[in-house]
Amino acid sequence: MREADASIAYRITHPQFHRAFGPVLEELSGVAWPIDKKATEAKRKAATFPEKVKPAYVSFNAFANKAKATVLKQDGGEELWATIEQRALELSRTLAINAAPVERLSPYTQENLRKAEGWIADGDWDFIERKVSQFSDYVGGYDVKRDEDNHPEVESLARLITKFLAKKREDDLNAD
Repeated sequence: MREADASIAYRITHPQFHRAFGPVLEELSGVAWPIDKKATEAKRKAATFPEKVKPAYVSFNAFANKAKATVLKQDGGEELWATIEQRALELSRTLAINAAPVERLSPYTQENLRKAEGWIADGDWDFIERKVSQFSDYVGGYDVKRDEDNHPEVESLARLITKFLAKKREDDLNAD
């Protein structure tokens, strides 16, 4: 049961945690969250308005590992890292967790979950909303669940991506 609770909390809250804790980790560690230049360039190439594309950042885990290594090399780094961990714990306690039963995700949907998490972590809401609109229209009006900020929930977005790709694959097969 504890494992299931942790799994639900992890899947639902971690993108939310990353968005909230990233700036705190930057401030406390003095390490900037690095921009992923290749991913940013790819987003710009795919965008209708490349000048409006927000930069894509490296994964939160890569950033956190870099910040930790940098902090621990400093004098007093262990104490500072303990403070950072405490702040992370305090923040995680403030995140709302919806403990309602969660539908199991197929491996294909899990792959799309990682894609959705990446989009949400990037925070390019214009891009996400364009994709939601495009994919929903294509699959026939799938309603994406939204959070309190009216942003798509990560699992709902992953399901939409899965439905879109499945319908596209089916349409491509029927076209042949």
